Amino acid sequence: MAAKVYSNGVQLKEAELMTLMCPACNGLLRDPVQVTACGDRFCQSCIDRLMRNNKAPYKCPVDGTEFKRHEVRKDRGCLKELQRLEIECTTKPTSCGWRGPLPNLEAHLAECPTVEVRCSLGCGKHVLKSQLSTHVSSQCPNRPTQCNHCNTSVPIQNLESHYQSCEEVPVDCDYCSKHLSSRKQLESHLESECTEYQISCPMSSTNLCDFQAKRPEMSDHMQKHTIQFAELLMTAMRKIDSLEEKVTSLTEGRLEDKRKIEDLTRRLERVEKEKEDGKEKIVNLEKQIKVIKVTTALDSGFDLSRGQFVETDCAVTKNPHMTALESSKLPPHISQMRNMSRSFKALSTQVSTGRGTDAAAVSIMRQEMESHQTQLLKISENLQTVQQSLTQHAVVIDEVRLRQDVLDVKTTNGVFIWKIPDIRRRYRDALNGRTISLYSPSSFYTSPHGYRMCVRTYLNGDGIGKGTHMSVFFVLMRSEYDSLLHWPFKQSVCFTLINQGNPSANITEAFIPDLTSPSFQRPEKDMNVAGGFPKFASQSVLHDDNFTKGDTIFIKCQVDLTGLSFQ
Repeated sequence: MAAKVYSNGVQLKEAELMTLMCPACNGLLRDPVQVTACGDRFCQSCIDRLMRNNKAPYKCPVDGTEFKRHEVRKDRGCLKELQRLEIECTTKPTSCGWRGPLPNLEAHLAECPTVEVRCSLGCGKHVLKSQLSTHVSSQCPNRPTQCNHCNTSVPIQNLESHYQSCEEVPVDCDYCSKHLSSRKQLESHLESECTEYQISCPMSSTNLCDFQAKRPEMSDHMQKHTIQFAELLMTAMRKIDSLEEKVTSLTEGRLEDKRKIEDLTRRLERVEKEKEDGKEKIVNLEKQIKVIKVTTALDSGFDLSRGQFVETDCAVTKNPHMTALESSKLPPHISQMRNMSRSFKALSTQVSTGRGTDAAAVSIMRQEMESHQTQLLKISENLQTVQQSLTQHAVVIDEVRLRQDVLDVKTTNGVFIWKIPDIRRRYRDALNGRTISLYSPSSFYTSPHGYRMCVRTYLNGDGIGKGTHMSVFFVLMRSEYDSLLHWPFKQSVCFTLINQGNPSANITEAFIPDLTSPSFQRPEKDMNVAGGFPKFASQSVLHDDNFTKGDTIFIKCQVDLTGLSFQ
């Protein structure tokens, strides 16, 4: 430092002065703090910048000693020593001679006439503060002056170039030399008056003629070729009509395609409905089959293996309390079998008591039972047909959904906004340990074939932020394009917690990757170790309605794409 520093009226030597210098900015300490792990002192702003740009544990820039945030403390003894010092004015190359307490230096420099300041008009020059007004009013090439023709204010060094384009400057026509009172009249003069200016044939706009001539000669040209131009115009009109027909045909084709798409959509909806109806039919058919089998084998008492009826204890046939209404609700096949069972039992009673032996009636009932067995087989075949149809419909639906998934667009510009709904419930789950962390539901890319990434958050914090802060981390993911990319990952990453009520109050943090960290090397597994901010934001934001409007928060992650090649 060129300025002289005094303690109790005695100028400090260089060695004494070095003990009061910040090793980070090489200036006198401001708001001094001390790292207790190594004893080195820094400005408060310098140590804050070091910790903000690096991950804990931090390293002392003097000797490399590792330290943590709680090991940085205010050095009040050093602050008192600095406040007792006196210093001379530090302006260069000349000094105003001022000498006073060190805490008053900044206030003095704000008024010191020998301080060099940059020109306020942007010419880039540095002048003494006492000479700034003279420089701005009479010396600066950027000082404003007024155009004599349009009264526009322009920098004096640009005045001549302004005259070359000013619409109010008088000019002479370059073709006929007519004097015009302003440049803005020149265009209309050339278009309608100038006899020496070459103009194009009016038919040039239709690409039918490229003739150019002075205005008097153009009239002769038009009279001479009027018939030819009329024929060319008619031919052009016929081509336009043909093109309009083609456009109409293409439009109709597009409408037909649209109708086909709508028809396919309706068919897909019908298939979905048929699938649901089919499922219900299958359930009903299965129930009927079970009941019919029980009725056939038990309710009627017919044993197919023995070819005769046997006594059964079936609840359906022997239930004395079943009413006529309940019987009417049974499926048709069951009702028929039940009636047949009753007929057989009456016949069986007659035979056993010797009151009749109608073999023909038994034969008829056996035929009816066989007929019902045949119907049962048909129902089973119909069931198989319905199941096959449902399987085919399911395949069609899966194909349509797969095509829809292929059409989904992925984020490929390095910017991802993650919407997290039900934030109060999720926060409670984090506090109770049920859901410790959340991953963004989809990945995003720096370009269609660039780096693949996702975001991870701990609502109850992680590491040093657990229990007090919300943690947010950046995760690199493996993709099929990794071999085309440069590693390690070098792009800076910015996180923003969006304040939905006041965007100017967003919470934003950014970092530059540590190129030695495994988090930013080429992924060998599906995901790398996450890297980011354990103390991204206080958990109080999760109770702030501006951040959690609609029970939802938004986290924005933006990757700096500078220097990336977009595959």
